[in-house]
Amino acid sequence: MKRVCFVIAGVMMLGFFASLQAKVFENAAQSYIQQEIRYTEDNLTFSIRRMRLRFTGSLADGKLAYRLEQAFEKDGKALDVKFAYADIKYMAPYFNFRVGKFCVPSNVEVYWTWPPKQLTVWINPITRKIWEIGDLFDYGVQGSGTFKLGAESKLGYIVSITNGKGSGIAKNPDGEVDICCRANLTPTKGLLIGGWTQLVKAYVPAATDSIDERTLSGVDFWYTGAGLDIRGGYDMGDAGDYGTITNAIDTLTGGKYTGEYTGFHIMGGYTIEKSVEAFEIGTLKIQPIINYSSYAPDIEDIDPATVITVGVNLYLGENLKFMINNRMITDDDGAYFAPEPDDVFEIRTEVLFK
Repeated sequence: MKRVCFVIAGVMMLGFFASLQAKVFENAAQSYIQQEIRYTEDNLTFSIRRMRLRFTGSLADGKLAYRLEQAFEKDGKALDVKFAYADIKYMAPYFNFRVGKFCVPSNVEVYWTWPPKQLTVWINPITRKIWEIGDLFDYGVQGSGTFKLGAESKLGYIVSITNGKGSGIAKNPDGEVDICCRANLTPTKGLLIGGWTQLVKAYVPAATDSIDERTLSGVDFWYTGAGLDIRGGYDMGDAGDYGTITNAIDTLTGGKYTGEYTGFHIMGGYTIEKSVEAFEIGTLKIQPIINYSSYAPDIEDIDPATVITVGVNLYLGENLKFMINNRMITDDDGAYFAPEPDDVFEIRTEVLFK
């Protein structure tokens, strides 16, 4: 996959020389920092959750575009590229082509929300399990497009082919790839309804032919309008023979369980806006939120893990955001968390730089 870097560079250079109206650094140095304070019954921690620098731009009157996003929050890792891709849009909106490193079109909670747009501090357990079993950020190619159905309605599709879970940047040991497909329906303004499937061929040396086949899928929706932001989804999957679906220990084998799982989440917020002239804040937004999620491995005598999150988001202008969450966790059997987990109180501050 080393060729990906050369393809991206070639596409951007071609567009640069082909267009006199190029906006090569349209949103140069757009970055953000997230800091978190987390309190449980026995522990108080402070951390830098994310520290990112993002470059985006367009060429050839928007027909070519790119995104490069570097992460700096991991200690001891000098180069941690989260996104590095180029988009070719000469046949838009019916077909767009993407090449590089990107997020596959899976669960709505991850794929459709850039972190500054998150409603809650912590991602739901079903989404985290998808992340663990599949490979959401990877190198590959993607095709997408939309078709207008009416005045406000449209139908969209996304298909990605990526390097595969367990494969490195420069090699693909098992020679297999992961395929992820998604369809989106927008029946009316502000409402998105979608479904997705990801076929994973994870590279596991202990598996037959070093391939562990896994299938992930789900349906979801997202509504915004009249101050409301409501999102939800139902996800299911088969983690194959080596993908772990729970933290509980199999008493017969002494190992962890594999197999099938299900889960869902529904969250919502309502935004109240007010103009504030002091300190040149501009617009003050207060957004109370609530989130309910469940994760259930398909194992007898293990009850689902549930999380109820209540909180409030505070936006001071466009560049400063505070998130206050209280997570109430129930997981007596260790379906996802450890047995008898602590409730968690979290505060996140987020600063954007443009």
